[in-house]
Amino acid sequence: MIGHDFTPKVDRANDLHNDTQSIAKSQARRIHELMFNEPMTRLQAARSAGLVQQANVCRYVDDWLVEGKAAVHHLGKCPVTGTDDVEFVTTDPAKFPKPAPDLFTPPEAQEGSMA
Repeated sequence: MIGHDFTPKVDRANDLHNDTQSIAKSQARRIHELMFNEPMTRLQAARSAGLVQQANVCRYVDDWLVEGKAAVHHLGKCPVTGTDDVEFVTTDPAKFPKPAPDLFTPPEAQEGSMA
């Protein structure tokens, strides 16, 4: 063929990688927003977000729990499956549970004490 350039124009592997990262960021952003508005289970979040797989939601939430960007708001009955003692997670810091008082350290010695 005359005048045809056979050199590759695009590195498809990089494009696919970038597309996958973009989708993951979009999914994580949507899940974070849902859990910010209302504490919910991972399965509720996956269903509310649409096409997000529950495994992805679990991975995002587990990372956020470790990083302190999410907290277990309470345990309860899952409205989807009916299972008891399911974690309802929030990403809203105002809804994070307050830490329990340290019963072994005098109040005046605890961090943040006004004494």
